[in-house]
Amino acid sequence: MGFEKQREIPVIVQYQITHHAYVDLIGLLKSLPVWFNGRQYDFYEKGLGEKDLGPGYEVESEWVASREVTEYVKFEMSILVRAKDVRKVVLETGEETYWSRLLIVIGAKMVKDWQGKFKPYGTEELFRQWYERFFAAKELKEYTNKLAMETVDLIATMKSFLQ
Repeated sequence: MGFEKQREIPVIVQYQITHHAYVDLIGLLKSLPVWFNGRQYDFYEKGLGEKDLGPGYEVESEWVASREVTEYVKFEMSILVRAKDVRKVVLETGEETYWSRLLIVIGAKMVKDWQGKFKPYGTEELFRQWYERFFAAKELKEYTNKLAMETVDLIATMKSFLQ
């Protein structure tokens, strides 16, 4: 109960990955468009910043992605990658990589009635809630689970670049 009252269902709320060690930062940032394209998301990099702080760099990249699943359901994701004290290092094997203090914040939500076919007030809102409670509840729950699984897959992909 209550699931039908919200138009946006947060599935993952600010999941954080922290990593203070070696990281393939370039590979991590290049993997995001590949992952989004593979799952047919529309995405863009909202911001990319790089600052030289003396002993290391600070790199910040913010991504926004969405996918229209049906005419009624849409998935939205947001990703923030912030790397501080980024330094290029050479490992004993001769491989070049980066060391940084990395923070990744991921959010995912399901948006219902994303086209706005039902007005958010009055009888149309009641009909929308009634429809979701009695006819579409099972299907919407499956979409919520699907978004959670996709987000877990994205998290696993991003963690594969942490060494």
